[in-house]
Parts: sequence; C-alpha cells; structure tokens
Amino acid sequence: MGRALAAEPNNALAHAVAALSAVRTGDADGARAALERALAADPNLFQAHALLSLVSLAEADTDAADAAARRAVALAPASALAHASLATTAFFTGDARTAEAETALALEANPNSVAAHLVRADLRVAQGELTDAFRAAGLAVALDPRCAPGYSALGMIALAQNDLATAERCFDRALELSPSLVAARTGMGVTYARQGKLAQAMEMQKAAIALDSSSAATRHNLGAIHLAQGRLEEAVEAFQEAARLQPDWAMPHANLAIAYLDLNRFAEAVQEGELAVRLGDDSPRTHTYLGRVYLEQNRVNKAWASLRRAVDRDPTFALAHFQLAEVYLRLGRSRDARREQLEALALQPAAALETRDYARTEARVELGSLNAGIRTDGALDHGRTSYFASAERQIDSWDRPHSQWTRTSTQG
Repeated sequence: MGRALAAEPNNALAHAVAALSAVRTGDADGARAALERALAADPNLFQAHALLSLVSLAEADTDAADAAARRAVALAPASALAHASLATTAFFTGDARTAEAETALALEANPNSVAAHLVRADLRVAQGELTDAFRAAGLAVALDPRCAPGYSALGMIALAQNDLATAERCFDRALELSPSLVAARTGMGVTYARQGKLAQAMEMQKAAIALDSSSAATRHNLGAIHLAQGRLEEAVEAFQEAARLQPDWAMPHANLAIAYLDLNRFAEAVQEGELAVRLGDDSPRTHTYLGRVYLEQNRVNKAWASLRRAVDRDPTFALAHFQLAEVYLRLGRSRDARREQLEALALQPAAALETRDYARTEARVELGSLNAGIRTDGALDHGRTSYFASAERQIDSWDRPHSQWTRTSTQG
C-alpha cells in the first residue's frame, strides 16, 4: 500500500484503503488523515464518506457521522455499505426506525452484507429478541469467519442468556482476531466477573479503559467489579466517572445508590436512586434498593411504595419480597410480613440473609455493549464503548466498482 501511495499520491482509493488499515489498528488520527487525503483527491468517493462516518462516531461527533453516512448514501444509493453505515450511525444515536430501514435497504442491496447483519443483531438485542439477534450475528460470522465484532456480538448475546461458557469462547475468539476490540474486552470482563474471577475481570476492564478512556460502559463495569469486591470508595469513583461521561444513562446512578447504601450515606443513595428512576430505570432491582434506602431513613410508606413497584415489575425478584416483609413488620402487619418472607424463601433461600453482602451480590454488572450499544435490559446504551475499535466490521470489505480494489473478506 505504501508503494501504491508513493507511485500515485492522488489515488483516492489507495488513501481510503490506508484509512481502513488505520481503523483496524485503532489509529483514529491516522484514519482521519488518510480520509482527508482520499476526499481531497476524490470528494465523491462514497467508501471514504462511509468510513468517515465511523471515524466520526469514534470521536463522538454524531452530527458529522450522520452527515458523512448520508453523503455516502446520496453518492451510492444502491450500495449496501453506504446504507449499513447510515444504519450504524442511526443505531448509535438512538434512531431505531432509521436503523431498521437502512439495514433492510443494505440487505436488499447485498444479502451477504456482514455489516448489515451485525447492525440487525444490535437492533434485535435492543428489542429483547435474542434468538433473532444470535441468528443475525451468526450469519455475519458465517459470511466472514474473521469478523471479530461478530464473535463479540455472539458473546454479548450469550452473556445476556447467562451462557458463560459460550460467551467466554466467543470473546476469546474476538480478541484473538482483534486485541483492540473494546466491546470484546468489556464483555470478557463481565464474563469473568460472573464466573467469580474478579482479578481477571478487573484486568480486562482496565485494558478496555486503556483502549478507550472515554467509555462510560467500561468505567461502569470497573465500578461494578469494585462493588462486588467491597471496595466501595473505588466503586463510587468509577460510577461517578461513568455518569459524568454519559449523564443520561441510568445504570451508573442506580449502582451509585447501592454503593452509597453500603457506605451508610443514605441521602446520597436516595438522590442517585431517584435520579436513576427519572432517567428511565424501572427495574425491580433499582426499586428494591431505593426501597431499602427509604427504610433506612424510616420513610416506611415510601419504602412500601417502591418495593411494591419492584414486586409488580417482577414477582420473582426474591430480594424485593424479603425487603417488603421488613416493611410490613415495621407497619405491624405480621401476617403480610410472613407471607412475603415465605415467598422470598421459596424463590431464593439466600434472601433470608438480611446482609449488605447479599445486597451487594445482587448488583448487576453492566454488559458494556454489543458494539457500545446494548444492555441486558434491552435498552440502547448510547455510551461510546468503542465505535472505533468496532468500526472494522463496517468496512471489512466494501462495495467495489473498481477492479483494483483488493477484497479482504465477504462483500459488505
């Protein structure tokens, strides 16, 4: 490639391929510089605009990413790559409708588009359709066996299904193919944490942060591991940083509430728990811990309301029943308390242990992302785990009208 550029310094296509190489090695600055040269040589090279959209996502410039992707579509309306790039941008900005439409157009243009199948997997996880998501990610890997983001996506889906053995195999393969893939490191860290391998989980999360220091999800996961280890001050620091990086994400605030509860800092725990709910966290877990904090403050009626909400959301969440039993005892309703205790014991015997350690073990370690976008609760996470490290999936091979374009894998 270097010889080609030396021989033809104005070869836009060669500069675009150089940009692709920079993407694969995680060199955002190098990719942008190569794309600037490519577009200076040929402002209408749609592949360069498509790749520019992904580099812009890596830089958290969603407006520029959207503009570049739309320019690619305008230049090549029949290109699967162009539509897949716009679908990716739409997904990461929370525009699920556009992401669905553009993914469909990409697959209509090329049913074997690896990038489009991966965006479809992202979308299906966000909708809670894990079987369809697994199928889409599996197709991507079948089409391109060296597609690291595809294996990472499969790992995230397996993790959401609590299939830890499959998740570990998938993340291991993804990291073998692409050691700089932050989503895979994040997922492997969560897998280790769920297996009780907290030292390995910590090492993996720190490596992910080193690759992408602006990722809210990786900071959050680090905090969750600290929380599981009982290192509460470190957990608070990590959750606060995650919340700073992504203020509209509820989960760091929900876990801050747990950390503050364990530190007996009840006013701060209430503040963070209520903020998590305002930001859209309606999970039984968060309502349960918020109810527990209210109980510590002797706000029994508010505790009852929060815990009833938790039970209504998930009647099988044992800890909510156990905490509700304590509320009923405070209210003098011993029969109701006994009923809730028996329900908790039937669901999970460990719920009989009213300890902070039990509460801590319930803290959910966030998945980080399936390409920075997916949480186990099926919601979009717009935090940037690593658009850039995952961008290679988009351009692994391009729609190529030029015979000199060297194919690297399945046409995308």
